[in-house]
Amino acid sequence: EGLESYIRQLLATYGSSMIPKLVVKDSFAARDRRKLVLDEYSVILKDPLVLHTDHAVESMFQATTADHEQDFKRPLGFQKWREWGAPKGAPGQAPHHPAKQEHKLDAWILAMHFLASLEYMVAMEEKGVESSQDWCPTTPKDSSLVLPPPVWRKITNDTTNTLPYEPIFFGAPMKQTNINYDSNDTPSSQELWRMNSIHCRTTFEPKVSGDLSELVVNGTVAEDLNVILPKSQQYYNRGWTYDLSTAERAAKRKLNLYPKGLGFVDSKEAYFGIYESKAMTLFLPYQARSSNVNSKSLVPQIGDTANDWFESIVLCQVNDKNTLDSAFSDPNSCQFGRDVGIRIGGVEIPQNATKMFSNIGSLYLGKPICKHVPIPSTAKLTSHNTLLQDGNDRKGMIRGTPFDDIRSKLLETDEIGLLVQVYVANPHIVHVNQACSLSHVVWEERHSRRGDLQKDQAEKAIL
Repeated sequence: EGLESYIRQLLATYGSSMIPKLVVKDSFAARDRRKLVLDEYSVILKDPLVLHTDHAVESMFQATTADHEQDFKRPLGFQKWREWGAPKGAPGQAPHHPAKQEHKLDAWILAMHFLASLEYMVAMEEKGVESSQDWCPTTPKDSSLVLPPPVWRKITNDTTNTLPYEPIFFGAPMKQTNINYDSNDTPSSQELWRMNSIHCRTTFEPKVSGDLSELVVNGTVAEDLNVILPKSQQYYNRGWTYDLSTAERAAKRKLNLYPKGLGFVDSKEAYFGIYESKAMTLFLPYQARSSNVNSKSLVPQIGDTANDWFESIVLCQVNDKNTLDSAFSDPNSCQFGRDVGIRIGGVEIPQNATKMFSNIGSLYLGKPICKHVPIPSTAKLTSHNTLLQDGNDRKGMIRGTPFDDIRSKLLETDEIGLLVQVYVANPHIVHVNQACSLSHVVWEERHSRRGDLQKDQAEKAIL
């Protein structure tokens, strides 16, 4: 289900005309299920590639013994198969990680695949084929909006346990059905699905775009400090602190002992907060594009009911051993699902209204790290500049910001969106080593109900 959700998000994000190349590094686990998922979307995806080196490796190793003295009998690319390119003892040398020769084999397979594509393109040009439509697979129009029903339940024979957050993974069915005809001209109908517009911001590095700090209005500190440096309790008492966990900081320092950090550029940076920390105030802009921006029914306004435009929000803590592995974590450390409180549009969200994700692909060390938050019916939309200028603190979390700071954050073109406040609700979370964290914010937008009514009328006209 994790792979299928990723594919559906990919199609919804980029549309049929800009679908990126999908490369999946496969393994022996659940291989048949992955193939069924990719087959289901083969009409929409453009030339997906699955890398699976086990078959090639097995045949080579079966022909020789495991004795290192027999290593020379194998082809050069399969010799020293489990030797690392980094010095002995360097981070990342785990049995489940590919070593140097496997990396080289993966690179060679990818190179041959793209070389074959180039040769095919040259052959088409030599034949005088000018239009890409003559030799490039076509994709359905507006595939970013129209998708087949998800197949993971059919594959796993799981037709029960429907969860409230499944639409953010797979979308929802449309009222319109697609009429197809088989070889005997017999009509058959297929349910069509549509993904809502989904946006994400993160603190993790590296990132090309989508920095979570862009959402922050107030309540955070230490963004301008070197993240490797330890932060004292004083920072945490002031607000949610941009920092690394103890385990992540130790790993980064160990990497820094090697040239260029062994090429590891990823970093699990996050905002960390305790009970004394000021609430983190975020502004989530409504970003879904409308084909008719002149119609007020398709454009959000200040004071609109928030759940007319926002379907749900997802908040995720940082995935590291400090908080999720009992061998490393403080037994009294933050429990994200229980200890993190949320207000949306000034409305308090009861803890029993939120739900921690349990889907495959959303867990770390077998434990949930993300929380699904519904939009309350009484929450209203505001705007970025209104939020800053009015000083409407929504429980006292914005008032007191220096005027110069407010003026520097004003947008030339104001944005309509949703006020979200995140705070530590458990008064026993008081020390840095107990801190709660926030590393990802995802929000699911929807077309307004007025816009949906117009769509329903259009779909009925088509049928």
